[in-house]
Amino acid sequence: MKKRVFLICILAIALIAGCSTKGGKSPQTTAGIKDNPYQGFLTRADFGLNGPVKSFTETRYYDMLPFSRTWNFDPKGRVISIVEEDVHPQTRLEISIDAKGNPVDTIYSFTDFLQYAFDMEASTYLPDGRPLSEVYRMDEELAEVYNYYYDDNGRCIRKDIVESNGELRGAYLYSYDENGNLTNEQYRSSKYAVDGNELLLEIVNIYDSNGNLIETSHYNAGKLELRDLMYYNDKGDLLRHYSEYARGSATEIIYTFDKEGRCNGDRFYSLEEDGRVIMARDSTFIDEAGYRHQEHYTWTGGLHTSEAIFDKEGKMVEYNYYGEFAQESRIPDNTIIFHYDKDGYLSKADLKSQYDIVPYYFGEKDSYGNWTRRSLPPEEVFDTFGIGIHEFDYFLRHYERTYTYYEED
Repeated sequence: MKKRVFLICILAIALIAGCSTKGGKSPQTTAGIKDNPYQGFLTRADFGLNGPVKSFTETRYYDMLPFSRTWNFDPKGRVISIVEEDVHPQTRLEISIDAKGNPVDTIYSFTDFLQYAFDMEASTYLPDGRPLSEVYRMDEELAEVYNYYYDDNGRCIRKDIVESNGELRGAYLYSYDENGNLTNEQYRSSKYAVDGNELLLEIVNIYDSNGNLIETSHYNAGKLELRDLMYYNDKGDLLRHYSEYARGSATEIIYTFDKEGRCNGDRFYSLEEDGRVIMARDSTFIDEAGYRHQEHYTWTGGLHTSEAIFDKEGKMVEYNYYGEFAQESRIPDNTIIFHYDKDGYLSKADLKSQYDIVPYYFGEKDSYGNWTRRSLPPEEVFDTFGIGIHEFDYFLRHYERTYTYYEED
């Protein structure tokens, strides 16, 4: 039962994976992976590490949940294995590196009790790296095989998922227009049909005569869940992006441009089912790189606003929070001032209220001079829907490193 639940959960993950659209025809002779992100030796020097580091684990936090990656080194400082762990969902990826610096023995674990492993050696690829078949094992037994099929233009048109008993569990089907744009994605499964409907997932894309994507509809078991509508000007610049959800709520982004035709800002709206705007965000861009330099948030529920101010490099340097019923004086209830080191990392954050200043420090290092704690840049973690000052710790989401060392002679 647990295995079946796991396989059903994989359906949603697999749809995101998609297929490559590079050139070539199928079938072709089997070949190894040409390009691999872990191929070739990395050394301690590539990470700027000091001392005889045996391993280090870097942990980042997303929505207060940790994701970690551990790099293990041999005594000469070369990477010999990589371990990635996530808690939502609970997963573990282990990659061993052979004597030539190539990845081997890749193992993917979905939970503590299910060892779901990708068998790289049993899988087959085209010379350009596109997959022909990908083999997965569960608890060391064959679990399923993904078989890929391509058209004469090298575009993936079908991906079959075959179970260990040889039965077809389901298939992903991909359709394209004459310009090569993906127009339809489907996942079909007669084995897991819902109320007789074997079309479980579908995405429909519509393009205008210029090839701009103007509408995307997402269906789950035949029911519309989300529709995105995009509007462009004659030059192909996106002017408006409207998203409507099955429950009736919606979001909208309207882009503005300067007299030179460059995007200089956007306005974001969150709408309730009855069309009421419950939150608005106004972003202003003032440089050619498109960096945000100021953002204003307004909530109709509490009548409070906030603003974020950015420097010329796009780093957030100030965040002001205005409480309910803020008057014309526009004196913020609280302000956060951000300071950065020479490498652009956040080194200090000062929380200023009406009564005091509370400093927060980052950038701790161990005895070898390797850093052990840093904060993510504020602009990377800034909540799209704004935050209240009681959630200040959200700004201070950080990533940490722990080290082990070889004994020195």
